[in-house]
Amino acid sequence: MLSQLQVNDALIKEIDYGPFKQNFDYGLELRTAAYDFIDVLLTRPKSSLGFAIPEDDIESMVDTIVIGLKDPERSIRMAVHATFEKLCRDSVPNGAENVVKNADKVCELLLETMWTTANEKAVQHEKDQVDELVKSALKVVKAMESIPDVESYSKIVETKKEIVDDAPLAKLWTGMYDSPPHEI
Repeated sequence: MLSQLQVNDALIKEIDYGPFKQNFDYGLELRTAAYDFIDVLLTRPKSSLGFAIPEDDIESMVDTIVIGLKDPERSIRMAVHATFEKLCRDSVPNGAENVVKNADKVCELLLETMWTTANEKAVQHEKDQVDELVKSALKVVKAMESIPDVESYSKIVETKKEIVDDAPLAKLWTGMYDSPPHEI
């Protein structure tokens, strides 16, 4: 299942529509299903699954889903953001611990996402999609604030400082949480 999380270039085909060409990802549905499955395994209680997942497997899954934060498909990145949000909360045993182990890479990719902007010629729908993606990344940072002793993890602290110092991100944060962002 974990091998299906990566973009398979062999499943991306260029379709010719006369004067226009568009790439179509035939592997998107498979990747979406794989990420959804991993989300269920990581975030559902053992009792509802009917079996327990070994801690080593959980750590491996968290290490692997980090690649979803750089997936070219927005819906995949937003799904991975939601999984990381859940992992930061107390509801997932050792979830926050596994997020912290990957904090450098996770924060780096979250910042890349937060600095994403829509193309100048983008229509309003595309601009709204980019805003939703950025808000999704901000929600992960908000969830990271709930990790015990978060102030001792420098990369998370630096990421939050970037949000505080960046006017557009601070404005989005304020709109989402009705208060301006503050440093950790």
